[in-house]
Amino acid sequence: MKIYHYTSIQTLALILKSRSIRFNRLDFVDDLEESAYPSGNKGLNLNLSKFVYVSCWTKNAEENLALWNMYTNNRGVRIAFNDNPFVCYQNTPNFYSFCESLVTIGEDYIMSALNNEAKPHEIIYVDSPKDKIKDLIKEGNRFIHMNTRDLGLYKDSHWRFQNECRFRIILYPKNEELIRKGMTNSGNQIFDQIWGLLISLMPALAKGPAIKETELYMKLNEDVLNHIEVMLGPQTTDADKYIVENLLAEFPQHTLTESHFRGKIRSKF
Repeated sequence: MKIYHYTSIQTLALILKSRSIRFNRLDFVDDLEESAYPSGNKGLNLNLSKFVYVSCWTKNAEENLALWNMYTNNRGVRIAFNDNPFVCYQNTPNFYSFCESLVTIGEDYIMSALNNEAKPHEIIYVDSPKDKIKDLIKEGNRFIHMNTRDLGLYKDSHWRFQNECRFRIILYPKNEELIRKGMTNSGNQIFDQIWGLLISLMPALAKGPAIKETELYMKLNEDVLNHIEVMLGPQTTDADKYIVENLLAEFPQHTLTESHFRGKIRSKF
């Protein structure tokens, strides 16, 4: 099964040069509702959008004129890859994530393999994303439960025309004080450190500090990239085609096709 991404020729050039794709933080995507509502009840209200990063695709092989227009102004390209084009790691026999180990520690964040499966997640279209986002966090008497399975996947049903799936990365802020408080004294230093990290994750969402990264760049699998499929948009010119052909020249297994609508849409200008 293939996945498809509509973008500009300029972005295609950056993808091929860096051999990576940008994941935008959820409070920087085009649907403002995805970052408008807090999660939680009682005394806890957290905006989780600043901890979620996404790369947006569709599994629909049929061309989508709305996506051509929204993301390429009809002069871009549509990229096609296999359903998992990213470099990922096999953490268990049937589980692949973006993390090489159980926990990855960055400068100001913690990344857990269990919450970062490397697969395209289907968007859940609902009539009231506000209510669904609110219920992502449930507070009990002793524990706080966060539904990471659906985090970053709710969208208003009016966006259903996009037929979207997305890759998702969840980062937790790294709070050194909370990590030290969560550590045990078992005598096993590695176990104590990992336990402290895991125990700190939920409290750190509320107490911070903030994560400074607004975007992440994830490397593409080299073999998948060598077999990239590119479709020229409906209103691309011969000059655009020449540019794309030159960009793809170093990828000998690439496929370049033209939109069914090329030459069939009247320019507005």
